[in-house]
Amino acid sequence: MKFDVCCYTCFVRQAEQVSRIAGCSPEKQREVVLSVMDILRSAETDCTPPDLAMKIYPEISHIIDNQDPYLELKKESNLQAMKVLPLVQELVKNNADPLMAAVRFAIAGNIIDYGAFHTFDLDGFMQQCQTIPLAVDHSEKMRDAFAKLGKGSKILYLHDNCGEIVYDRLLLDYLKALGAEITMVVRGGAIINDATLEDAETVGLYDYGRVISNGTACPGTPLAQCSQEIVELFNEADLIISKGQGNFESLSENGCANLLFLLTVKCQTVGRHFADLTGVSEELLPGKGEMAIYFP
Repeated sequence: MKFDVCCYTCFVRQAEQVSRIAGCSPEKQREVVLSVMDILRSAETDCTPPDLAMKIYPEISHIIDNQDPYLELKKESNLQAMKVLPLVQELVKNNADPLMAAVRFAIAGNIIDYGAFHTFDLDGFMQQCQTIPLAVDHSEKMRDAFAKLGKGSKILYLHDNCGEIVYDRLLLDYLKALGAEITMVVRGGAIINDATLEDAETVGLYDYGRVISNGTACPGTPLAQCSQEIVELFNEADLIISKGQGNFESLSENGCANLLFLLTVKCQTVGRHFADLTGVSEELLPGKGEMAIYFP
């Protein structure tokens, strides 16, 4: 998905938000915002938003002298999710459709995104996620893909944000029970509230298989800049599960036939792009947290 004019204001908002969270003075906040505006003025419009974030966030970190300003929020998100995980696992287990329940909870966890949203009502969204209509609903194609998996099937699972990775365990429970060989991918460095190897270890992802980084500090999966290992795993996987909006922005035009996207839609630009790809009306995709299962 290519950079859009709406991305300008979004990145300026993010710049202000990061500097404020980091406790910067008004003068330092102004310096951060103006520096980001300079980057935006010269930005190439054929890049993806995650590509541009890779230029913007290192500059912000340099100015505020903080390489991981969201660190405490990431820890808090993981801790809160871990506390409720046993309850949610029980809800999934007792659901008449455990697979869909697990998928819906995993998608709902994607609402935890400090890049896209100022604030979010996670508790309310988690309570409603089992009944909210899917704005993009390729669930039957998803079921068909899962039905073909079995012992030894190779699954590449692309994670997104902290907190969200805990709810991913609900779907990982299902995949592990199939006997699939799961490789999980997190970010190669700190950026926004995206999950890293340290976060993966904290929330127990290693219990499900191998966990690796994508080799980049990018809030997405830019294959051209990822490690060669990631590219090889893409080519070898029986199914690739892409969680979150950032991964969607990076991979929506990849053309891979076995790439399943699970996410919430959190901005109008992504909503419009989704509408172009799927034929779903833009009115159903305003970018306010709509849930999507997209299997091209």
